[in-house]
Amino acid sequence: MKYIYFDESGDISNNLTRKFFVATFLVVSDGAELQRVIKKALFYLNRSQKKKITGTLHAYKEKPLVRKTVLKRLAQKNVKIYSMRVDKTKMPASLRRMNQHERYNYVIKQLLQKLKIKQKTTIIISRKETSKRLQNKLKKTLEDGRVSVEIAPAQTDTCLQLADFVSWSFYRKYERSDGDYIEIIRDKIGGEYEL
Repeated sequence: MKYIYFDESGDISNNLTRKFFVATFLVVSDGAELQRVIKKALFYLNRSQKKKITGTLHAYKEKPLVRKTVLKRLAQKNVKIYSMRVDKTKMPASLRRMNQHERYNYVIKQLLQKLKIKQKTTIIISRKETSKRLQNKLKKTLEDGRVSVEIAPAQTDTCLQLADFVSWSFYRKYERSDGDYIEIIRDKIGGEYEL
């Protein structure tokens, strides 16, 4: 059984204020091994650094030291990372005509197809949409005989928080031309694609 933790960064709308949208998969055989990464990364911070962290970790809110510590711990684990970026200035007209939710589902499906999944796999996605209709539409788009989808709040699953750090690192590379964070996890990248 494999587990895929999904997160995205950027904006998939037609608004060009942000040029890129990035979808990221963190693929593992044992989610329990990853659950401890954030806890152990925080263990190495001093007391004043820990006081500044409240609840759920989000890469864009954290200090560089926290980001790098989490990514270094992740780089020591048995994971594979896959990413797909969408350059909104090059988006085909067919994709541009889709509504935002359809486009989001389409990008995740495209990245999933790159993995060529052959065994039972569960995709865990952070619950952003509260609408059951949109959640069910996403599940219907992705699920088949091998793939099942779970939607969970990031606060309850530290692996989703790790996926956030990875996704943010890719987004930072494309949107800000800052590849420092991606270099920390470079050896774990199994595929980096552009739609």
